[in-house]
Amino acid sequence: MNRGKRWIEWVSGFSDSLPELHDSLYPDIVILSSGGHISGNNDATFMHVVDQVLKEIDEIKEMSPDIAIVWKTQSPGTCTMDIKSPQNATEAFDTSPDWHFRWNYNRFRDRDLMLLSKLQERGLPYLDMRPLYSRSDGHVSSNLAPNRQTDCLHMCIPGPLDIIARLFDRFLRELDEKDW
Repeated sequence: MNRGKRWIEWVSGFSDSLPELHDSLYPDIVILSSGGHISGNNDATFMHVVDQVLKEIDEIKEMSPDIAIVWKTQSPGTCTMDIKSPQNATEAFDTSPDWHFRWNYNRFRDRDLMLLSKLQERGLPYLDMRPLYSRSDGHVSSNLAPNRQTDCLHMCIPGPLDIIARLFDRFLRELDEKDW
């Protein structure tokens, strides 16, 4: 479900888009994520995409070693009306209505674990959004009647998203302290 340009084309065209603002060919930080756009329950397809992107990261890092390329874990996908306990956040995945399986919401947790394993093996930074797994109540359609739920991926309800600024701030501090 490749929508528009591939990520590497956006990054490579960065200096062309705003030449008056950038001396570098590449941005300082690039944040990647796959979300629900790798459809189907085939984890081999997901890992193939991850491996391809990791190869492209290596290529860009050769040309611009100072660029920080970061992979963000997936924002949780599913709608619930209740906050899930942090100890039982996986309940949100297990209680998804059947139609959610079309978007792989039930696979996000396992795919994040596979991804994190690869990133840790390579020593690559990641922005860990897994605390949001407990907040499947924050999606656009979470408070609608079950038959009206249409968007159980995008989050916009105040409260759950408050953590993102703190996670990102902590991540930037860690990025500054480490030589990624």
